Amino acid sequence: MIPRASVPWTLGGRYAPERLLLQNDECDLYLAYPHGGDSTAVTLRIYRPGLNADPALLERVAGLITAEPYTTRLIDYDRSKATWLVQEFLPLGSLRDLLNFMNRGPFHEERSCEVVAAVTRCLDGWQKALGHEVGDFGPEDLLVRQTEPLVLALGHHRAAQWAALPGGSPWPAPPETLEGVRGAPAAWWTLGVVAHELLTGRPPVFEPGDADVELGAVDRERWEPLLAGLLAVDPATRWGAAEVRSWLAGAEPPVAAVRRYAPVEFAGRHHATPAALAIDLTARPGAAETWLRDGGRNRLVAWLDREVRDERFDREWLDKAEPVAVAAFAAAFTAGLRPRYRGMAIDAEGLLDLARGGSSGHHAVADAMAAGALAHAARHRCSHPECPEGTAGGCARLLAVEAEVPVVMAEVRAVLDRLYDIVGPVSAGTWERGVAAAVELCLVPQAARAQRWRLRAESLHPLRRAAIGRVTWWAEQRRKALKGNAGEVETRAAIVSVLLLTSSADEAGRQLAEESREEFRRRRQELTDQGRSVLVRAGGAAESLWFELRLRYPAIRSAVTRALVERSESGLSRGQASWRRARVRWQGRYGRWRLDRAERRRVGR
Repeated sequence: MIPRASVPWTLGGRYAPERLLLQNDECDLYLAYPHGGDSTAVTLRIYRPGLNADPALLERVAGLITAEPYTTRLIDYDRSKATWLVQEFLPLGSLRDLLNFMNRGPFHEERSCEVVAAVTRCLDGWQKALGHEVGDFGPEDLLVRQTEPLVLALGHHRAAQWAALPGGSPWPAPPETLEGVRGAPAAWWTLGVVAHELLTGRPPVFEPGDADVELGAVDRERWEPLLAGLLAVDPATRWGAAEVRSWLAGAEPPVAAVRRYAPVEFAGRHHATPAALAIDLTARPGAAETWLRDGGRNRLVAWLDREVRDERFDREWLDKAEPVAVAAFAAAFTAGLRPRYRGMAIDAEGLLDLARGGSSGHHAVADAMAAGALAHAARHRCSHPECPEGTAGGCARLLAVEAEVPVVMAEVRAVLDRLYDIVGPVSAGTWERGVAAAVELCLVPQAARAQRWRLRAESLHPLRRAAIGRVTWWAEQRRKALKGNAGEVETRAAIVSVLLLTSSADEAGRQLAEESREEFRRRRQELTDQGRSVLVRAGGAAESLWFELRLRYPAIRSAVTRALVERSESGLSRGQASWRRARVRWQGRYGRWRLDRAERRRVGR
């Protein structure tokens, strides 16, 4: 049993994975059974993180009214993000299993022709049933529905991101994918690879940029036209369903002649196609710049005009700086590859990695922005949902960076010019850091939230708050960065300005704090001096008072003694007088009391 954690929880509650059928860089394929006792086996296709199927294609497959033999029935799928599918299970295996079985024995021409015919019917039937081009596929994607007669069903719903770059499949990728072109001819190229493996037991040898396919030793003359027609490098001359059916019927459809060019030499290597030269120029940026400066421009123009006669590349780009010329040349002939500038990837993901890197990455981002390399990088094919079906013609994210970042940095420059007398000039490294921050804010809107959180966290730091909070011009930019709409240019410019000015503001804040502490110390010293002078004066007054007291002490003592004596004598005389009056009052009251008592006795008798 497969652990439930291997599948999304939305599927784990309904299906029990039994075993792993296939695992590659695109998806995991599981054999599973529904919970509840149902014995009908199904296939769970779970895409890798970041990959998903085409929702429009899934709607078409799910909307088929009648069962199509060339399509695996879609039972359920993730309708929100198309990250998983539930399909019918075909137990007879895939075309890969069939090829492995046939390669173990001698070549069987009749059975091989049946395989070619079955693949042709499947590709043509898929196109007619769904109105959708198959594009590139692998032998694991064709499932065997029945063996007699052989019927194949296309089980893959390949993620657009998987086919965005050549090399996604272990088989040789169709040559047109190198130029960012997708379409039906890619499926017939893959049929040619299948036919070559039927004959030789291995896929053909083909490197991106080659003028033709190295078929190797094919000892079957009848099969040579089929291989040459299906493996034509030019998709316009490649065979399709009609030519393959005609060949199976015994006819000999015409095969277009391979156009060969006189090779051009670059750094000791000869290249027969512009695509091969573009790949080598991009892979060796230093040698490419030297070659262009030392006469390579003229040789390249002459080769393109006289030999290749291809007008897709504007020769005026060769008058620009060498890295820009290489980027423009690569965008013209290898739009299916990842764009690079001086050896560094500058697609949306690569540009974000550089912006989040160190000073070298910041320098690369600023250099690419200043040189205008993103205009050429945007011409490469991408797989973003907002870009039309991941085709060439303009990566929306890179175009947004090219359009918005210069405006943001112009606003930042205006702020720096306004504060020039205060903060002085900004170093080149600091400015490049600001460009990288602006690029990140454009590519990842959530980055503004992280920058705001950092600003708020710094404001909680007691030391930083005490120092930098004193700088009014920095506080104004910080307020704009925290309060504005993150999607507006002014807010992004404020965030970048705060990022660039933080060190200057911190230094200015520390200087203001030091000046404040110095002013406090000065005021404290003044108050201390004033207090000391007051104490000195008070001490002098107390000393003079004590001296006066000592001089006048005898006279004061005599006067005090005399006053006390007089006061005591006067108090004694007043006390005697009061005593006499009290005694008179008492005697009078006592005499009246005796008379009253004598009168009461007399009456009582």
